[in-house]
Amino acid sequence: MNNLNTCLNSSTKAPKHIDTHHFKEWESSAVKYFIISKNVKSIHDSLEVDKLLNRNNKRRHKHSENLVPCWAVSGIDPLTDEPTLLGVQVKPDTPYLNKEGKQQKYLSASGYGAAPLFLNIGIEEYWKGVIEDKTEPVFLTEGAKKAGAGLSIGHATISIPGVSTCRKKGRLHPSLELFTGLGRVFYFAFDNDVMTKRQVQTALLAMARELAATGSKVMVVQLPPGELKGMDDFIAAKGEEAFNALVDSALTIEEWHDQIKEKEREQLEEIKNTKRSKVARYMEIVKLGWGHELRYNELKTQIELLDKPLDLDQVRLRIALEFDLDVPMQDAQAIVENLAKENTYHPIADYLDTLAQQYPQPDLSILDDLASRYFGTDEPLHNLYLRKTLIAAVARVKSPGCKHDEATILVGGQGIGKSTFWEKLFGSNWFTDELGDANEKDELMKLHRFWGLEWAEFETVYKRKDVSSLKKFMTTKIDPIRTPYSRSLKEYPRQSVLVGTTNEQEILSDPTGSRRFWIIPATKRIPIDQLEEERDRIWAAAYALYRSGEKWYLDWEDLTRQEEMNKDYQTEDPWHEKIQSFVRNKLEVTLDEIFRHLNIETERQDMGFTKRIAAILRCLNWQKIRKYVNGEWVRLWQQLKIKVDILGGSRGIVQGDVTSDVSTQKDDYQKINVDVLGGSRGIVETNVNNHTVNLNVKNEGDRVANEPAQYFQENILNSIPLDPPQKPTFIFEGENKGEESNPSPKSTENTCPRTSLPLPQPFEVKIDSPLGTSTCLVTPQKIRKKDGRIESRFEFHLANGITSRKFGSISKKAEAEEFATKEITNRIHEAIKHPSRRYSVEQIIGTMLEPEVIWVQGCKCVEVPEHPVNSWYVFETPTGDRIRVAGDNEFKLET
Repeated sequence: MNNLNTCLNSSTKAPKHIDTHHFKEWESSAVKYFIISKNVKSIHDSLEVDKLLNRNNKRRHKHSENLVPCWAVSGIDPLTDEPTLLGVQVKPDTPYLNKEGKQQKYLSASGYGAAPLFLNIGIEEYWKGVIEDKTEPVFLTEGAKKAGAGLSIGHATISIPGVSTCRKKGRLHPSLELFTGLGRVFYFAFDNDVMTKRQVQTALLAMARELAATGSKVMVVQLPPGELKGMDDFIAAKGEEAFNALVDSALTIEEWHDQIKEKEREQLEEIKNTKRSKVARYMEIVKLGWGHELRYNELKTQIELLDKPLDLDQVRLRIALEFDLDVPMQDAQAIVENLAKENTYHPIADYLDTLAQQYPQPDLSILDDLASRYFGTDEPLHNLYLRKTLIAAVARVKSPGCKHDEATILVGGQGIGKSTFWEKLFGSNWFTDELGDANEKDELMKLHRFWGLEWAEFETVYKRKDVSSLKKFMTTKIDPIRTPYSRSLKEYPRQSVLVGTTNEQEILSDPTGSRRFWIIPATKRIPIDQLEEERDRIWAAAYALYRSGEKWYLDWEDLTRQEEMNKDYQTEDPWHEKIQSFVRNKLEVTLDEIFRHLNIETERQDMGFTKRIAAILRCLNWQKIRKYVNGEWVRLWQQLKIKVDILGGSRGIVQGDVTSDVSTQKDDYQKINVDVLGGSRGIVETNVNNHTVNLNVKNEGDRVANEPAQYFQENILNSIPLDPPQKPTFIFEGENKGEESNPSPKSTENTCPRTSLPLPQPFEVKIDSPLGTSTCLVTPQKIRKKDGRIESRFEFHLANGITSRKFGSISKKAEAEEFATKEITNRIHEAIKHPSRRYSVEQIIGTMLEPEVIWVQGCKCVEVPEHPVNSWYVFETPTGDRIRVAGDNEFKLET
C-alpha cells in the first residue's frame, strides 16, 4: 500500500464533470483531487438521476426534477474493478422530502439492497490487494466523503450505509465478508454523536461479534465530542497526524464495551443518589437509553421509538430486556409517554415548514386551474373548490379544529385515477380510503391519524347514514375520545379533511344540505405522474396562501352558483313527479292532501315519510307556513311568490325554459329572480322547474345609466306592444358617460353559449412598473342568467416573465380593471421584493436649501406599499441603511 499516497496529488481546479461547489464540498472534507475526479460526478439531467437510482423507469416524460442539480458517487467491484451501482450515493443540492415529509440529504439506489461502497483510487486491483493482504487494517465508516477522507491519508476505508446494515439474518454482506479472516483488524470510525446512542452501540456489538467469528479483530476509533462529528471533519480540521493518534489509541471492542458498562454504572449510581422515588429512578434510566429516540407523533397520536410505533402492550417487557428493570405496566407506559412528549413533532406541519423554506416565493398560479388541468373541467368554480380544499387542509394542520364542514367529491368513470389522485396528493402515509362508520371509536380515531380521508363510493354514504347524523359528523370540530389506557375522555381537534369519489351521477338526496359537498366532474384520465412531480409546489403554494390570510370557504355568490350546479347531482325521488303533478295548479296544500294522493294510510304516515314529502316540496319551491283557517291555526305549504324580470330586448313574445337558472333568497316570502336576457316584450310564457309561474311585476320604466345592461330591467305588464324595438345595452359600452351608447358592431361576433347573447369584446389592462410593463387580457366567456354577471378569463403576463390565468365574474369594465390592477400590483410587489433583485434608489442629500439627488446602487427592497397601512417602498442599502421612497419612478432595476 506504499504507493497509495503517491497517487493522491491535489489540485484546486474542479474537473469539467464536477460543478465547482460540489468539488469544494468534497475538498473541504479532506478528500484528495484524484479520488474526487475518479468517483464524483455532477448531474443536471433528471432522467440520468432516475436511471442511477433505479426509479421512475416506466415513465417517459416525468422524472425527478426535484433531485437536480446533485452530485453522485458510485464505486467499483472490489474483485474486478468494474463500475457498479452497489452502494451508490446521490446528494441533491436541495434536500429530498420523502413520503413522511422528512428531509433526506443522501439517496441510494432502490432495488439493490444495502451494500458497501468501494471508491476507485486509480490503482489497479487495489481492493483485491487489500483482500489478499490480511495485515492491512480496514476502516469502516458511514458516508462516501468519510471513506474518501480515509483513503486520502492512506487508510483502506469502506463506506457502509449504516451501522445496523450490511448484515442480514446474522450474516455479513458478501462484499464485506471478502475482507474478513485471521489477522485482519477492522477499525470502526463512526460519527461521535451516533456512538453514544444505545441502539447504535447494540448494533456495533452485533457486527463486531460477526466479524470476530471470522478470526478478525475489531477496534473502535473514538472521535472526541464536539462539532467535528465525522472522521472527515476531524481530518480536515486537525490533520492526518491527529487522526492517526486516535487510531493508535483505539480501544478493542471488548474494552469499549467495558467502558460503556462502567459509564452506565456511574450514571445509575448517580441516579440512585439523587432520586429517592423508584419511579423517578426508572424514568432516568429509560431516558439514558431511549431519551433521544422516543418521539410523540401529533398526527398519529402515537409514541415512536427509532421512528417506528412503540407497542404499549409490550413496553414493560422491552424495558425489562433492555434495561434489566421490572417496571409496573402503568408506570412504564407513563414513563415512555412523558419522555416521548418531550420530543413532540407533527410530520405534516414539519413537511409544510420545510416546503416554505424550499420554496420561499412559490408560484401561486399553479393553483389557478388545478381542476381544469387534472380533471378536464372548464368551470371556474371547480378550480375554486380544489384551491380552497388545499388551503383548508393546511389550515386544519396549522389551526386544528378550525371550521371546515365541506367535502370535495370527484365524480367520474372507473379507472381514471380518482382515488389515486387523493392518495398521491395527501401522501400514502397520511391518507386512507377506509373511512367506515364514524360512530365507532376506532373509525373516529382515523380522523386524527390521517390528513385526508376518502369516502370511496360516496353514493353509498347517504344510503348508509341518516342525513342529520351525516351533517353532525361533518360539522364537528372537536372529538372527545378515550384512548386505550386512558381513564378519561380527551378532546381531539380535527386535523383532517374529508374527500370522496364516486362513479354515479345522482349522489345528493338532501337538497338542504348540498352546500357541504363540492362536486367536481372528472372527464379524463387523471395525470398522476404530473401530480407527483407538482405535489410539493402545490402544497407550498397552498401554505403560502394560508399564511397570507386567504379564506378556505365560499362567498355568497359562489354558494349560489354551487347550489345551482349541485342540482345536476340530486337523486330523483320516485314521488317527485306525482307530487309535482298534484300541486301544479295549487297555491296551497296540506300534507294530509298529499298523503291521500299517494294512497298512504294514516297509520303509515310516519316522520320519515313526512320529511321525504317536505324535501320534495322545498325542491319544488314551496314553503311551510302557519295560517289561520276556520278559527284555528293550521300548518300548510304555500307556493313561493315569483318575480320575473325581463332584461332589454324588443317587444313581442318571450318563451324560455330557465329550469337551471333559478336562484332563491330566504325571505318571509321567498323570491325567485329569473333573468331572461334578450327576447321581446309582450306575453311571457316561462317554465320555472316545470311550475306555473305567477307574474307579479310592476312597471319600473326603462333605465339606461352607468349600470350594465343585464340590470336594465324592463317589466312588461304595462308596456306598449307596438313600441319600436330597442337594442340591448351591454357592459363596457357607454360606461360612465351618462347616456345610452350603440353597441359595437363587433359585439355580435362573440355570443354567450348559454344565452346566445352578444358578449363584450376582450380588452387589455396595462400596468407599468420598474420591472417593465405587465398586462392582463380580459376575455368575457359566458353570461349568467341568474344575475347577469359575465364569467371572464383573466390572462396575466407579468413583467418578470411569469404568466398565469384566473377566472371570475364581473358586471362592469371598471370592476374588471380594478381586479386586474390589484392582482398585477400584488404579483409585481412580490417580484420587486425578491431577494435576488437589486435596485438603484433615488436619495436626496444635502440641505433643504441646497438639495442634491444621488442614486444609491445595490439596494434590495424589504417593504412594499400595503394600502391603507403603508404607502412607501423601503429599500436596504449594501451598508444596512434604509431608504424610503413613494413612487415607482424613484427606483430602477439594475441589469
